[in-house]
Amino acid sequence: MLPPDKSAAAGAFAAEYRERRENQAWRALSADEITALPEKIPSNWDRRYWQVRRQSYRKMVDLIGNDRQLKKPYRVVDMGAGFGWLAARLATGGHEVVALDLNLDDAFGLGAAQRLRQSAGLDLTLVQGAIEDPPFQQQQVDLLIYNASLHYASDIECCLSSGAVLLRQGGALIVMDSPVVDKATAPEWEGGRKLE
Repeated sequence: MLPPDKSAAAGAFAAEYRERRENQAWRALSADEITALPEKIPSNWDRRYWQVRRQSYRKMVDLIGNDRQLKKPYRVVDMGAGFGWLAARLATGGHEVVALDLNLDDAFGLGAAQRLRQSAGLDLTLVQGAIEDPPFQQQQVDLLIYNASLHYASDIECCLSSGAVLLRQGGALIVMDSPVVDKATAPEWEGGRKLE
């Protein structure tokens, strides 16, 4: 449970995020559509993003499948999990997964992940929280994944530092993103910050 000041900020973020996604013609997905991601891309969704996400996902699976330092099943935190497609994929693979997000929206946040968890019968923990200040104990996580979420951090260095302390010895921090932005939408997504 977030304190009132952070809860208000989370609500504002969720509303802004939903508006942006709806302006891109994204829509709420069914549980079946979410579990098909990133292999099957929903109609009207920007294929460029999801083609990159599919490649990133496959590469991540290859990397963690070949990492002998990590003991399976992994304890995973999906930082900025959104509607939970990646967390669901990892939970289906038998890993112990926590989906962390500030956004509780029913279409694009943990509300959708909750529906997915119930529909698919997944053992998936959902936690509302900020990626800059994750509410977890240190050295408890094997994989910490920022999947298309790190750019939302107000202080990226602080975010990565506070996440790195969660990792067990030999754990891995993975950053995946889909840097597909055209000039028409770039100013809207910069949020007043220079993106480097």
